[in-house]
Amino acid sequence: MTTAWVPRAVSGAAVIGVVIAAGAGAAAFTVSPHDVTLVVDGARRSLSVGDGSVSDALAEAGVPVAAADDVVPARTQPVREKMTITLTHAQPAWVQEPGETRATRRAIAGTSLTDQVVRLRQDHPQAQLTVPRTASGTSLPLVSDDTQVTVHVDGDTRTIDAPAGLAAADALAASGIALGPLDQVSLGLGGEGLPSLTITRIGRQGVHEDVEIPFETQEKKDDTLFVGQRIVDVEGVSGLKRVTYAVQSANGAESTREVVSEEVVRKPVSEVVRVGTRELPTGAAASGSAGDAQQIALALLPEFGFGADQFTCLQTLWNHESGWTLTATNPSSGAYGIPQALPGSKMASAGADWRTNPATQIRWGLGYIAQRYSTPCGALAAWNSKGWY
Repeated sequence: MTTAWVPRAVSGAAVIGVVIAAGAGAAAFTVSPHDVTLVVDGARRSLSVGDGSVSDALAEAGVPVAAADDVVPARTQPVREKMTITLTHAQPAWVQEPGETRATRRAIAGTSLTDQVVRLRQDHPQAQLTVPRTASGTSLPLVSDDTQVTVHVDGDTRTIDAPAGLAAADALAASGIALGPLDQVSLGLGGEGLPSLTITRIGRQGVHEDVEIPFETQEKKDDTLFVGQRIVDVEGVSGLKRVTYAVQSANGAESTREVVSEEVVRKPVSEVVRVGTRELPTGAAASGSAGDAQQIALALLPEFGFGADQFTCLQTLWNHESGWTLTATNPSSGAYGIPQALPGSKMASAGADWRTNPATQIRWGLGYIAQRYSTPCGALAAWNSKGWY
């Protein structure tokens, strides 16, 4: 009969010796536990691990290790009782070589922030180096030996004492420099090879912005209006949309802006416009009614750069002159037609049908007003002053 005890290794728990008893002549062996201290990025804990290498001990402790990570003693060293194993995970760094327009990301390890930069400098002696950290990621010791560190913060440059082994965040705090939870700390080397910290203040806030929503225009054809006439039945109203952004700033200057939500505060109201489709009269198709003549005038105003606001002045002016009558003739002067051209034959420049077509007469009259008085309201003002225009 054979009896075996096979314990499972549990991180942080003691590993019990394994004893296998076999039948006659069977050999017996044990796996010895070792009490070690494990320091991972400055965090220390004690545990027991079995025989094997430093790499085996880290694997047994469930600690992932990458190729660029720094491990002391070397990974191939056998585990010894009371050994201290220090693991420093490689951190991202940015390297920009001279002449290059973009920086590349590298992974570096070291027992302190300055050790990391020094190692990187050995491989890239001429490059511009930056080792960024967030405020929560500055627990790695700042320097291996007592020294002074130059700090660039809040537009100021100062020098602080950095004892060996003290975390960067603690060294800054001891000098009265508080780090916010999002602040970034970048490490470089000064002119004398001493460490230099640059602190970028990072802020985040929600910002609301109201954005106008343009209204749409719906056009409806209307055969009671002449071509060129547009009458607004429903005024358009712009809508309003409230956009919320998450804004991040660096040292008080906005660096990124991201849309978080959009809310329609007021819906737009579409504008409804009636658009004339009735062709302007020519020759025998012309109507002699004053109403049609005024509708034609409304349609022709934009052709001469006049807005609809000028129509009231024009209506009043030609009410005085001709009552908008196509064949109105002044018995004294012989002035003729709706605009009372003198002589009437002047209107031939607008069309050969000037005697019988209200559109031809009105087009000539609007051209005369534009040239002489600039606007119908200007012509009416002259008429009011002297009784003619």
